Amino acid sequence: MAGFTSSFGAGWDDIFLIKINASGNLQWAKTYGGIGWDFAYSVRQTSDGGYIVAGWTTSFGAGGGDIFLIKTDASGNISWGKTYGGATSDYAYSVQQTSDGGYIVAGETYPNVFLIKTDANGDIGSCSIVSSAIPTLGIISPMVDVSSPSVSSPSLSVNSVSPTDTSPSLMILIPCPSNISESCKPASGIITPYKGGIKVSKSGEFEVKVYNVSGVMVKSIKGKDEVKLELSKGVYFVEVVSGGKVIREKVVIR
Repeated sequence: MAGFTSSFGAGWDDIFLIKINASGNLQWAKTYGGIGWDFAYSVRQTSDGGYIVAGWTTSFGAGGGDIFLIKTDASGNISWGKTYGGATSDYAYSVQQTSDGGYIVAGETYPNVFLIKTDANGDIGSCSIVSSAIPTLGIISPMVDVSSPSVSSPSLSVNSVSPTDTSPSLMILIPCPSNISESCKPASGIITPYKGGIKVSKSGEFEVKVYNVSGVMVKSIKGKDEVKLELSKGVYFVEVVSGGKVIREKVVIR
């Protein structure tokens, strides 16, 4: 399974790859990433017994967040890593090995579909951006643009980590008592979520930046002593910068 973690690794969030056996017991776990955000959205086993992982990164690439493709061997060691994209954010949501040994990657370059075909080494054979014209009577006419995104081969930080491996007894819990708050209160006491937003209380001047789970900034404000930001329901990463110090926390708005 693949996802992301902030418990291990080199940056804010790193790609987290875990291999388990048929009984659910941990065989190995690895993190991959740099100093920024690195997310995995799709993983497939390849014909050589290794794995291909597709996601998104702000640690490497052309800027703004790029498609991230990592090829590993059967033990999770990196064979190669590539980024694909331009100056704006580009995301990969699905990857699959093709009959010629290469890979097909589907994703997004907002607001269009991004389709990339690579060879076995991750080098681009073709890349298409598909957008839809205004539909008439329910008929959509896609427009295809063959683009040339920037491609790079980053040097990844790879760690062999030891996550806690347990067999829990699952149960349904209420995340936060409804009589206390609409969402969980972060540990610092500076950031306080409430129904419909967050309140940041800190003496002096500071800057608040709010990112969604994809690492895209959705709010930014400068204030003094106390500010409030309206947010819709969801999970966010909040960064408070003051006097050269940075506080980062995850908040849930319910």
